[in-house]
Amino acid sequence: MDLVEKGLLCGAVAVIGVTFFFAAAPARTIAGNIAIPTTTKFVAIKHAGAADGTVQLKATKDIPAGTVFDIDILDNQLSEKPEGRAARDALGFSIKERRIRAVVETYHFPGDIGTWAGYAGDAGKGDTFQVGFRFSPVRLLWGTTAPDALVSKDHVGVGLSFYPPPDLVGNMWSHWGIGYGHLWPTHSDNSSNVLYLSFSTQIP
Repeated sequence: MDLVEKGLLCGAVAVIGVTFFFAAAPARTIAGNIAIPTTTKFVAIKHAGAADGTVQLKATKDIPAGTVFDIDILDNQLSEKPEGRAARDALGFSIKERRIRAVVETYHFPGDIGTWAGYAGDAGKGDTFQVGFRFSPVRLLWGTTAPDALVSKDHVGVGLSFYPPPDLVGNMWSHWGIGYGHLWPTHSDNSSNVLYLSFSTQIP
């Protein structure tokens, strides 16, 4: 493994490690919690900086000053302790969440930068294992599909990555996807298709 390959591997490990650190579950347990009612609104385009959703708090009675309700968040799901729900209902205080899912979701520059790894067929050197970085400026089809620009030590290419929505699999596993694309080696004219494991730093 030469210096460039070592650098790419260290960078990939760093990106994945940092993302897992920030995606880790909080220390507070949600065992026994009751889910907050959630609805989903589908829109055509969600621009960078737009809210992922809205939590609506509504009081139907007078609430004493200093009253506190703890709402937990895990894997994009809001929940609360049963005793908190009972106290909130008694005071006439309702909470509901509306999430936004878009056909096209844009990102602030530089967008979604992650890693990828897969085998690329190259007639000049045989099948070669490739590890590199991927860049995606947008997320498509309600957060499930990302067009990728792919770069490795000796290839450049384009592809599509497909990710499961965090609502179904949680924040941790929604970073991982499967991609398919086409690579052009920098050392020859023999391009090839590639099936790759894709890692995203963004969650829709």
